[in-house]
Amino acid sequence: MNARKRKSDEIISPIFLKEETSILEAKGRGLELVSDISDAILRERNFFGVIGQTIKLILDLTQLTSVAIYGHDTLTDRLDLITHDGLSPEKDKVALKLLLSESFASIAANEKRIINTFEMGSDKRVDKQIAAAMKKEGKNCIVSVPMIVQEELTGVLNFTFSPARKLIEVEEQILLSIAKNIGLALTNAKYVSMIEHEMRRRERAELKLKEINERLEEEVYQQTQALNQANENLRKANEQLRNEIQQKHYESITDGLSGLYSAPYFNVRVNAEMAHAMRYGHTLSMLFIDINDFKKINERLGYNQANDVISDIGTMIKDSIRNVDSGYRYTGKQFVVLLPETSAENSTNLVSRLIEKLRTRELPTIKKFGIPVSINIGIAALEQGITSDDFVARAKDAALSSKESGENGYQIWNNA
Repeated sequence: MNARKRKSDEIISPIFLKEETSILEAKGRGLELVSDISDAILRERNFFGVIGQTIKLILDLTQLTSVAIYGHDTLTDRLDLITHDGLSPEKDKVALKLLLSESFASIAANEKRIINTFEMGSDKRVDKQIAAAMKKEGKNCIVSVPMIVQEELTGVLNFTFSPARKLIEVEEQILLSIAKNIGLALTNAKYVSMIEHEMRRRERAELKLKEINERLEEEVYQQTQALNQANENLRKANEQLRNEIQQKHYESITDGLSGLYSAPYFNVRVNAEMAHAMRYGHTLSMLFIDINDFKKINERLGYNQANDVISDIGTMIKDSIRNVDSGYRYTGKQFVVLLPETSAENSTNLVSRLIEKLRTRELPTIKKFGIPVSINIGIAALEQGITSDDFVARAKDAALSSKESGENGYQIWNNA
């Protein structure tokens, strides 16, 4: 215990902060940076604008001296440079050679892990001419971080910083979290950019129609009516496109079967909720809900009716939680609920209501087929110093432990 405490109190100068701090404080501050980036992504609909804001945040708040974002083209299986920043005019030519070089980025992409060199002159993976030029300019440390969303590569981030050294674990964790958030923005941007392009095309067509309308004002009433009708159709088409953008954004963060938020969105929000709670000293609890013997339910009812059970439980969760709470479908038969400003003990009121609804067979599918459906729930409270993975693991372990006492039970995680 003392050894772990001394390590967490060790003073470091992480690359994602401008000043020295302890490892424990660095984790919290790093999560705040990830939260700021996540909030920027979720607030804006112009995702490419978000990328620019994200780069500005990184350069303003960290020791990183330059950032380059590569997108992964799945058709050609290559990396294309999207944007870069942090280069002074006199060093632009040399730094561009590094940022546009795909050697490090390709290794990070292929191996899906962080690649870090802090010996530019002796690292054989770097072109000799580039290495010499970069070393002369004082840029002798590169980090390539893969952007992974739902286990798929969406691109790579390249960073430079000095003085050269090897990254420590907390730095890699924060850089991977930043990369995951930017990767999510790029995934959404693929669809949004296509819609925006179509809207611009339609806007140009509308301007053209307006010019034609001005030139043909003196023509017969039937022609004017036709043009007016065309403009109205165009307005409806633009309105439909706007609605489609909103719908696609909603679908991108929602699980279609349960109606709850999706697992990828949970990975984004849990870090933001944890950072907020830690920053303001608020409580935060997590429920981990596991359906028992779902395989038997599937075998008895069939695939479609078993899916109705998932849908019913998702509806039950949504109808039972507050507006400030959020529910997620974590896996096929598992759900997670985040309860801000709620202690583990106070969360048992909600847990008891959920279990009672299943015990009394209030759900439509249970009533229709008369089958027993039971759950077990684990409860965990946020504590200083734990990661989102730790948070989930505690709630999940508590759910598994509660099954030892029987179905439709719950347990609060403790370290005993």
